[in-house]
Amino acid sequence: MEPDESAQPATALVAAFPSALPYAALTDEPLVEALPTDPPAQDAADQPAGASTRSRRSKRIMAALSVVAPAIGAIWLGTHRHELVAAFEACKSADGEWLIVAVIAACATYIAAAASMKGAVARNLPFGQLVAVQIAGILPNVLVPAGMGVAALQTRYLLRRGFSMAEAVAATAANATAGALPHAVVLVILLVCGAVPLPQLGIPGQTGYLLAALGVLVVAAACVPKVRRLVRRGARRVVEQRALLAGSGSTSRAALLWGGSIAIPMLHAATLCAIAAALHAPLGAGKIIPVYLVASALSAIIPSPGGFGGLDAALTALLTGAGAPTTTAIAAVLGYRLLTSWLPMAPSAAVCGVLIRTRVL
Repeated sequence: MEPDESAQPATALVAAFPSALPYAALTDEPLVEALPTDPPAQDAADQPAGASTRSRRSKRIMAALSVVAPAIGAIWLGTHRHELVAAFEACKSADGEWLIVAVIAACATYIAAAASMKGAVARNLPFGQLVAVQIAGILPNVLVPAGMGVAALQTRYLLRRGFSMAEAVAATAANATAGALPHAVVLVILLVCGAVPLPQLGIPGQTGYLLAALGVLVVAAACVPKVRRLVRRGARRVVEQRALLAGSGSTSRAALLWGGSIAIPMLHAATLCAIAAALHAPLGAGKIIPVYLVASALSAIIPSPGGFGGLDAALTALLTGAGAPTTTAIAAVLGYRLLTSWLPMAPSAAVCGVLIRTRVL
């Protein structure tokens, strides 16, 4: 089905994820087979009753959770006004050279994301357009949780480039999978090596105890049938996407996909490192990189628009736990948010408007 010429980015969320997606997520059908190239309109009566009920319940839970993190963040800010004011003052005296490094690292994340997307598709796409789509995705990412905004725009863009719905969604899903797997692997390695700053419980050998508790939790979860089904389903999705994850047989595409996916969190962590250095925080990259990886993983558990609340609280708590003063930690998080979310919103809106007028989106 050709996308509507007049469709706006706000409707791309609907266009990118047709009614087949929730059904495929709740059944054992392969993802691509569940996505028809020309999906017919379905009435609520035509959908499986169980899937429809579970889909509505899941949407209500996600909607409720998306309010929790921003509410916690707002309450925390309200009870730490003095630290917030001091953090703003600290930002005024930040080292300008390190701030330039932070800006360069933040801008490089869009190039890495475009490279990852280019590697996820089997056709040659204009790299400049892919970068522009990543920039345009900043604004919707602030409004919806878990990167859904840029994912919807990517899918919309692929549809405009002549991809079928199945191909577009599969490429976007493969891109997301390639981003999640290295993140998870690096987190496990850092945790096992003791590089992750854990809360001090005053217990000798607490890292070993925490790892043992984590192992027990994993074993207990494996005994739950629903958890096993989810794990099998996730593994099956990876197998289904193996051709795309392998770069469709092209070494260069695989390098772009995986290199870009690994570079994105590293560049975000580098941005935070540069901001912390500009604020003269007593933390090196060896502590800040694990802090960012853990905080971003924690914020993904509870979805919120733009990660507001969850990511901010996790970063502040972990930076403080790693040895940074509270004021410096808050200032570093504010600076990171300023460079990666707030300041780019205006350019994102402008780029999005240009892409719509030129019918790239």
